[in-house]
Amino acid sequence: MNFKDGIDHNLGNFNYIDRETITTPFFTKKYCDHLITLFEKLGWTEDKQGNYDTYLSKIENGKQICKDFLDIIKKKIEPEIVKNWTPAIQGRLWRYYPVPFAKKFTPQGQTELKLHVDNSLITLFIKLNDNFGGCNTIFPRQNWDTSKVETGHMIVIPGVITHPHYTEKLEWGNKYSLIGRISILEPRENKDFSDDITKL
Repeated sequence: MNFKDGIDHNLGNFNYIDRETITTPFFTKKYCDHLITLFEKLGWTEDKQGNYDTYLSKIENGKQICKDFLDIIKKKIEPEIVKNWTPAIQGRLWRYYPVPFAKKFTPQGQTELKLHVDNSLITLFIKLNDNFGGCNTIFPRQNWDTSKVETGHMIVIPGVITHPHYTEKLEWGNKYSLIGRISILEPRENKDFSDDITKL
């Protein structure tokens, strides 16, 4: 299935759950199912922290899918990020953008995730399925969770400080999501301050 055919026609119809939490349709349900099939074909391995994660680039045609994904994010999501937060970040978001990864919660492996903040400037989260029980991602500070987010919809949040979150225990089925993280802004002065910091 072609990536561009999997983009929801309503992408860009943004809804604000609160001032710092944005949602929009992104993938069709059919394309979400297609991605899950590709991730299952690739297989999953448990890392040292007990996570079942795998990179989008590793699936069949994954490098092209990553490129197409980033192109759509730049064209359709970045303008809303800039409009909502600040124009000062325009054009500075993508230099350190890592490959998106898929996460799987399964009764045979990872079933929940403890309270944490993401190591990112902004996190992009897409719900790939809804045929599971429990395992909602809870944002206690914002007093909402992902139970009402539709399959294929993207959530855009600040990664650190404002949006601590956890995932409640999986009750049945498997939960899949796709996560992209905008990691860091390039320093304004284009200078690496690591040596200065070690001298403090």
